Amino acid sequence: IDPYRHLISTSWQKPEHPAIEITSPHWYQKESEFESDVATAHQIERWKPFGKPIIFGEQGNTGQNWDERSALRMRLRSWSAFFNEGVLIFWNTSGFKDYRNESAANLYIGPEERGYVRALQQFVRDIDPDVQKVTVAVSDQSRVRVYGLRSAKSFAAYLHNFSDHEKPTTGLSLILDSPMSGVGIWYSPATGQVIQQMPVPSGVQTLSIPPFVVDIALKIQVSQTSGTQDLSAQQSTKVHYVPGSSRKICQLTGEIDRERQQPTLNQTESRFGVRGTDLGSSFKHNGRVYFLFGDTIGRRGGDSIAFSEDADPEDCVALQFVTGPDGLYLPPRVPGIRLGAFEVPTGGFSHNGKMYVFFTTDHSEQKVMGRSILARSRDNAQSFEYLYDVSRDKFINIAPVIVNNAEVPGLPDSQGQGLLLWGSGTYRKSDSYLAYIPLNAVEDRQALRYFAGLEPNSVQPRWSTNEPEAVPLFAHPCIGELSVAWNPFLRKWLMLYNCGNPRGINFRVADQPWGPWSSAQVLFHPWEDNGYCHFMHVSWASRRCDSVHDPGRENEWGGEYGPYLIAHYTKGDEMRTMIYYVMSTWNPYNVVLMKSVLEVER
Repeated sequence: IDPYRHLISTSWQKPEHPAIEITSPHWYQKESEFESDVATAHQIERWKPFGKPIIFGEQGNTGQNWDERSALRMRLRSWSAFFNEGVLIFWNTSGFKDYRNESAANLYIGPEERGYVRALQQFVRDIDPDVQKVTVAVSDQSRVRVYGLRSAKSFAAYLHNFSDHEKPTTGLSLILDSPMSGVGIWYSPATGQVIQQMPVPSGVQTLSIPPFVVDIALKIQVSQTSGTQDLSAQQSTKVHYVPGSSRKICQLTGEIDRERQQPTLNQTESRFGVRGTDLGSSFKHNGRVYFLFGDTIGRRGGDSIAFSEDADPEDCVALQFVTGPDGLYLPPRVPGIRLGAFEVPTGGFSHNGKMYVFFTTDHSEQKVMGRSILARSRDNAQSFEYLYDVSRDKFINIAPVIVNNAEVPGLPDSQGQGLLLWGSGTYRKSDSYLAYIPLNAVEDRQALRYFAGLEPNSVQPRWSTNEPEAVPLFAHPCIGELSVAWNPFLRKWLMLYNCGNPRGINFRVADQPWGPWSSAQVLFHPWEDNGYCHFMHVSWASRRCDSVHDPGRENEWGGEYGPYLIAHYTKGDEMRTMIYYVMSTWNPYNVVLMKSVLEVER
C-alpha cells in the first residue's frame, strides 16, 4: 500500500484488516476519576486480541471539554495507558473550557494537564522499551489498584488509591519480583518529583509504600558505579521552578523591541551595525561581563562580542560592542579557523588578564559544528590566537567554569584553580559530558581529564586522559547549546539547555559537577510562559496572533534556544534564587534577557 514501507493505520479502527498495522480506536468518556485507571485498562484490553499496537487516535471527554476533575482523569488515564501497553492521543481543545458535545467533547489541555504529561515523560524516559505487563501485589487491594511492567533491565509499578482522593494512604506494602538489584525511586505523577529512594536487591521482596493521596509510581534502575550511567536517577529533585516566574526583561539586541514596538535600550543596529544575532554566552573579564554572540546579521557578517559594566540586570543590560576603528562591531577572527554559519563562540573565561574563548568550526551538511577549538586574546577580543583543537566528539558546545579545587573534592587536583568544561557532542542530539583541566595548564591540551564514571563501590569520580571514555552525566540526548553555573544561594550546580522533549528550556541541579543530576524540569515553555504570540513569532500559516517576525518570515516559527546563564547577576537567599539568562528566539532573530525564579522545596 505504501511504497515507503511506513506502518499503516486509519483514523478509525480497522484492526481486523490485514493491511492495518496499528489499531487506532477513538474513545470519549466522562467516567468517575476513581475509575479512570480501570476504564483505560478495559479499553486497551478490548483491542489486544488483534495483536497490534494500540494507539487511541482520539481521546477526550463526553459532554464538555473541561470540568474541575478532567485534568485528574487525564493524568490517571495517561499513566494507566502506559502501564497497560497503550497510547492515548488527546483531542485538544484548549482555546476555551466550555466546548460541549454529548458524544465527543474533546479535552482542554492547559498548564496543569501539560504538567502531568511532562511528569509522565520524565518517568518513562529511561525505562527499557522491552518491558511487558507483570503481576504485582499490593497489601490492600480494597483500596489500591496496582499495575506493573518488567524486563531484564527495568521494573516499574503504578498505584492508584481508588478509594479516597483526600486522605493519604498509610501502612501499605508492595510485593514484587525485581529482575536486578538497583535503586528504587518512588515518584509523584502529580508533580514529577522524587518522593523517596532506597536500595533494592534482586528477587521477590516486599517494599513499604510511602504515603500518597491519589497515585504514586515506582521504578527500579540498575545502580551503576562506573561506565555509562544515568546519575539523575539517584538524586531527589530538591529544587523546583516557580510556575509563572519566567519572564522577558527586555530585548537585548536589535533596533526595535518587536513585542513592545519601541526602541531597544541598546539599539545595536544604528550604534554598532548589528541588526540581529543569537546565543550570548557570558563571562567576567577585567571587571566587565562579556557576551559572545553567534551568527550576526550586520554589515560585516561573522559573529560579534559585546560587554557590559551594569551591576543590576533588572531593567535590562546596557551593551557596548567590541568594535573596529569605524565604530562597527568587530567579528572575532582566529587565524586558520573558519568562522562562518554555525561556527560560533560557545563559551569563554578569563585568566591572568587574558581572554580565552571556545569556538565551533568545520560546519557541513553532514555535521552541524564538526570541531571545537580554543583561542586566546591578549587585547580584550580585538584579535585572537589559535591554541589547539579541543574536540571532534563530545565537547563541541562547551560551558566553562573556573573553580577553586579545594572547594570541589574529587577533582584531579586538590590545590589551585581548575577549569570545568561541560560539553555536548552531536548538535542537539547529545547527552552532557564533563572534563577538567588545571587553570595554570589551560594552554596544554594534554592536561585535559574526562569524567569517566565513578570508581567501583565508591562515590569518587574517575578521570581519564581519553575523551572516548567520557560518560554521559545523565540520559537526555537532545542537548546542543548549554550553560552551567554554581548557584551560591541554592548551593548547587545549575545547568540550562534547550530541548524538544520536554519542549522548552530545561534545567537540572546537582551537588557535585558530575552529579547525581536531578531530573529535567522545564524553566521556560514558549506557550505557557508567554513566548509565542508575544516576543516569539507564530507562523501565520498556523494563526495570526503577533507581528514580531523578521521581514519576509511571516510563515516561519520562532523557537527558544541558547539559554546562557549570567552567573554574575544571580540573586536570592537560601530558599529562593532569581536567575538571569539570555535566550535566542530565532524569529525574530535576536536575543532577549530573561529572569526566572527557583525555590528549594520546603
